[in-house]
Amino acid sequence: MFTHYLRLAVRSLRRQPGYSFINIGGLGLGLACCLLLALYLHDQRSFDRFHTQAEQIYRIGSNYTNGGQPVASAGSVGPLAPLVQDHLPEVAATVRLLPFRRDLIDRAQQPTHLTGFFADSTVFEVFDFPLTQGDPTTALAAPATVVLSPEMATRFFGATDPVGQWLQIDGERALRVTGVLAPLPAQSHLQFDALVSMATAEVVQAWLFDNWFSPQFYTYVLLPEPHRARQLGAHLTTLIRARANPEMLAQNPTVSVTLEPLTRLYLHSDRTQQAGPMGDAAMLLLLGGIAGFILLIACINFINLTTARATERAREVGVRKAVGAQRTQLVAQFLGEAVLLTLLGVLVALALLWAVLPWFREFTGAVLTVQPWMYLVLLGAGLGLGVLAGSYPAFVLARFEPARVLKGRGLAGHQGRRIRQGLVVSQFAIAIGLMLATGIALKQHRYLLDRDPGFVREHMLVLNLDAENRLAQRLDAVKATLLAHPDVIAATATETTPGTLGSDRWNVDFELADGTMRSTSLAHFPMDLDFVETYGVAVVAGRNLSRDFGSDAASGLLVNEATVAHLGYDSPAAILGQRFEMWPTGGTVVGVVRNFNFRSLHQPIEPLTLRVLPDKLRLLTLRLRTNDLAQTLASLQTYWASLLPTQPFQYTFLDESLAQQYANEARLGRVFALFATLAVLLACLGLFGLATFAVSRRTKEIGIRKVVGATVPQVMGLLTWDFLRLVAVAFVLAVPLAYAGMQAWLAPFAYQVPLSWVLFAQVGLLTVTLAAVAVGYVTFRAASGHPVVALRSE
Repeated sequence: MFTHYLRLAVRSLRRQPGYSFINIGGLGLGLACCLLLALYLHDQRSFDRFHTQAEQIYRIGSNYTNGGQPVASAGSVGPLAPLVQDHLPEVAATVRLLPFRRDLIDRAQQPTHLTGFFADSTVFEVFDFPLTQGDPTTALAAPATVVLSPEMATRFFGATDPVGQWLQIDGERALRVTGVLAPLPAQSHLQFDALVSMATAEVVQAWLFDNWFSPQFYTYVLLPEPHRARQLGAHLTTLIRARANPEMLAQNPTVSVTLEPLTRLYLHSDRTQQAGPMGDAAMLLLLGGIAGFILLIACINFINLTTARATERAREVGVRKAVGAQRTQLVAQFLGEAVLLTLLGVLVALALLWAVLPWFREFTGAVLTVQPWMYLVLLGAGLGLGVLAGSYPAFVLARFEPARVLKGRGLAGHQGRRIRQGLVVSQFAIAIGLMLATGIALKQHRYLLDRDPGFVREHMLVLNLDAENRLAQRLDAVKATLLAHPDVIAATATETTPGTLGSDRWNVDFELADGTMRSTSLAHFPMDLDFVETYGVAVVAGRNLSRDFGSDAASGLLVNEATVAHLGYDSPAAILGQRFEMWPTGGTVVGVVRNFNFRSLHQPIEPLTLRVLPDKLRLLTLRLRTNDLAQTLASLQTYWASLLPTQPFQYTFLDESLAQQYANEARLGRVFALFATLAVLLACLGLFGLATFAVSRRTKEIGIRKVVGATVPQVMGLLTWDFLRLVAVAFVLAVPLAYAGMQAWLAPFAYQVPLSWVLFAQVGLLTVTLAAVAVGYVTFRAASGHPVVALRSE
């Protein structure tokens, strides 16, 4: 019996190869897209879950105020971990991580970034970072010890056993290698090349360990009873307020801490000063919605075409019932055909998945692994969809009375037609919404890249100065030598580059117009005397800091226009000459610069102070003039080697670094573009199939119209209009929903691209054009055929 039904199903598929191809191919494409996105979502949601104690690990974050502004930091202060160990016995273990970075030369004389953390020796008790060499209980117990990643061990020591070797950090210090780490899982929010013993940091950065002001550590605790995390956070806050430095408490009387679960850090932590790049839960929600929409469109196509074909088979049902077929046999036949179609679609989906998975891994930058349970879900989805789509022909057609069907009165089709029209409107509304979202996301990314930030960002070469900042006394000589290069226009040293300043603030006392002093906390930009000229920042009042004024380097200050407004001055000129007090010394305001985006364009421009602080400078920016970039870089490397033979020539271009800040928007735009295109193609594929079905039903009508004088364009217009009006209805429904959704997505941006009607018109025109092409091909073939052939059709 099963073989008989299978043979009937195969015969039915072979009889209508076009419908079969559209059904199977469209469903397979939709399932493959959905599965790819599901793999990516699973990868992002699995971060940090590889630790065996993941559910018991929490990070302690700090809550405090800075200049009256609330700050929620992922970091914590150095004395916090000892306080936990001494007063919270319910905490099984604590570990502190303190970021560090060194620029070294490897054994091949190539520049190498060594990044990682100073770590307490308990790091291997809390986290699952196994060692392939070395003893985890003692590897980080002593000062001047380090464990390396496999890659770094190879880069510095080659095939030689690294354990027991010494790694030269600078001219004064070296670290003894005590272990080699196993490769880090990609799904870890902590990524590093090395772990250095915390005892080393206690020597080189001793001031941090009794400092209550600088939350530069990441403190993790292991809680045997995770449900007590909230109570422990409140208890620890009470301890801090009782034992912390009185000066710190005077400035932050509401200081507190929050315990965040490790498994929620990557996607859900919104704190500043994170340990590394974070995920985006909102983006995953969008991608999950896209996956659902793609699958829904594919399912709508499948159901539409399956039910449309069923109306053609009413006479077949009547004949089979007339010769004795039972209702259960007809139900089994139609369900079997639908399930066979979906299973073939599942096979197509798997083939597409394995074909594009390597490319998709590169496209997303994620480690995507197909889990066994995903095959079961895919199979179950295919079977469920087959039963759902096959239920209409199976249970509706199977109950027809043979006499009525054979007389042509079996199925009016109006109700089924309305259902199919509603499904077409739904799938095109989804596709149009995705296209609009894609266009807005891409325009926002381009808007951020093209917007004038208030400073020069093209042809700006950024070089790393040495980490120990020993160039303060030689900086002028280094700059003078590099400025002698014919392609170098200007040079300046800064702590960071414009557009990338962090969230830290400095306390400043400003003299107001009435002569009183006001204490405030503002963003601060350490620089040298050449910053304004090199970066092309405009001075709107007063003057730039200059070597012509001997006191400028020690006591001169620049502020931006936002600072003038923040302090209540009527005009930029009014603040000139006013006194200020700021670490390490005070002075006067000598100039006001035009507002520029010293942070990401995700954030509005805030009050800013700019001052010469030689001890803070760690980057050197060269403004270039060149037509042969490769030659310029090669010659600059020669200059650099003669000046700083032990310092790697490591560089970035400012415009590329700034573009990385908006990589999330770029990635989202690419994903939207890819899957919105697939959604539109799937919708048009379904429309093509329905148009083919509709034309086949009206073949005689077309012949009669042509006999009485209708032209090809008139017939095409008549047939096409029925479908294009559905697309128009879908557009009307999609526009307000897409507009509201993208307005919500744009809300966090300080600078938003205007939502122009032009984009909506372009998407509408493109959708109508694609739909017209899909339907027009079918209608043209029917309208241009000979009417005699049409009138002979049955």
